[in-house]
Amino acid sequence: MRTWRFFFQAQLDFIFFFYGLAFILLGAVCFAISKAQGGRIKWSILGTFALLHGIGEWLDLTALMIGDTPMFAALRVGGMTISFILLMEFARMNAGQFDLPAPGRWIYLPLVGIVVYAASTVNLGAAAALARYIFGFLGSVGAGMIFIAEARRSTGGARTFAGFSAIYFFLYGIAAGIIVREVPFWPASVLHYAWFMASTGIPIQLVRALLACALAFSIWAIWGILIARELGSERYASYIRKQFIAAIGAITTILLVGWTLTEFLGEIYRRNVEQTARGDIDLLASRLAGETAIVDGMVLTLARTPGLLSPVGDGPHQGDGYGQGALDLHVKAAGATSGYIMDASKNIIAASTENARVMTEALPKRLQPSFDAAMTGKPGRDFAFDSDGSGRSYVSSMPIPSDKGTVAGVAILSKSLDGLEDDLTRFGRPYFFVNPDGLVVLSNRRDLLFKQLWPLADGQKNELALQRRWLGDRPMMATELIGSEWITFDGRREIVRRRFAENSQWSLLVAMPAETIVASRLIGIIVTLLGTVMALIYFIGREHSIRESVQTESRRALEAD
Repeated sequence: MRTWRFFFQAQLDFIFFFYGLAFILLGAVCFAISKAQGGRIKWSILGTFALLHGIGEWLDLTALMIGDTPMFAALRVGGMTISFILLMEFARMNAGQFDLPAPGRWIYLPLVGIVVYAASTVNLGAAAALARYIFGFLGSVGAGMIFIAEARRSTGGARTFAGFSAIYFFLYGIAAGIIVREVPFWPASVLHYAWFMASTGIPIQLVRALLACALAFSIWAIWGILIARELGSERYASYIRKQFIAAIGAITTILLVGWTLTEFLGEIYRRNVEQTARGDIDLLASRLAGETAIVDGMVLTLARTPGLLSPVGDGPHQGDGYGQGALDLHVKAAGATSGYIMDASKNIIAASTENARVMTEALPKRLQPSFDAAMTGKPGRDFAFDSDGSGRSYVSSMPIPSDKGTVAGVAILSKSLDGLEDDLTRFGRPYFFVNPDGLVVLSNRRDLLFKQLWPLADGQKNELALQRRWLGDRPMMATELIGSEWITFDGRREIVRRRFAENSQWSLLVAMPAETIVASRLIGIIVTLLGTVMALIYFIGREHSIRESVQTESRRALEAD
């Protein structure tokens, strides 16, 4: 499921295109029915909803491809809300035609007020969620009820397709009006996009797009049946049935071929971008390994220095003798910022600086895991930082053997990573060094230091929040990254590659802008759009020609009589 999930995440641009195209097609069909038939159903209102909603999905596609801004996000939320209000108005205005109860237009004032209040006091995400709950869900359910009533009044094929349309609207109400972006209130905190993706392996946008497409074809079938009844021609009715099947087959084929073409074009550039990202992250890993290898080598030679724990000097540190001199020498050679020699009882035998000897009565908490690892007889290698954000360092420890082969003590060297961060400030692409919890510890994006890259488990997040007040509420990624993936990162679509540091659960990530991939995939999307438009023009033109021919024959028959 994980493979499919990341495949669909990389296809979100085409899914948004397909989603918008389906609604625009639905809008065109509704306007065609309204123009040709009129009737008791207000098709033009449904058509306006569909067109606005389709355009809104293409605006979401634009934001996905070129990035988002607060103003653009507000525009999209406003447009989505208006479109759903029109869907609700479609249900409200048609309710009277079928003797269904419906409130007056005054109902929109308090409902819109709730959405505006959420946008001003919480955020746009909360406003969008409420708009979907209120207008999207109720409007879809209301539209479904209208088509149920229409099915009861219809006969034959029109009754069947009206019933299908009702079912599709009910399902769309769930997909678009219940499953929303994650926001901190129920049910959006439980039923949201990430939950659906994790549960099914597919994005909810694809489900919505398929339902929109089903709606478009279902209502298109109703249109054809209505015209066939009006003309009363078996020839035209037979053509409409064949055209409907042919249109579904042709458009489905065009979309599948277009999707394949889009993926093929994107894959060509994706490989180039991933190769560049692999080179960049290998360079970063090599630079980091160079910093840590020296410390590992020096702590090893320090731990093997003879007589390191001999009783020299007085006091708990015994810091003026041979052990102190050896420690200072190795600290200097390694470029370390601090070092310790400790016996098995955790007594500090030597510390690398005068300040450390005066201030430290016990080993700092961040170095404790390294001491514990070395006491098991194995090297301890880890990255650490204090809870206040200071002391970002690489810590290496080695057991000091006794004459009997047991662990007599531990040698520890700690080297600050601040210098490495300064050296990499001018690195050409955003990079991040993160701890196992996904917290950014080093980066050339200083504004993102100590922010979450991916979501944490609730208990884990609460524990971290107590220690680090800067822990952000919203992670930059929807899920933890594994390997190299094309994801939405910090609001933009980018290739992000991850590599673990040696002997550690800490990892390096590098982000690569995906403009070349986006541009190449856009070509495939445009080709698909042109192919779809040409197919629709052909089918509509052919239908119009057959209709005129039938009407001409009918007029001649009447004149002959």
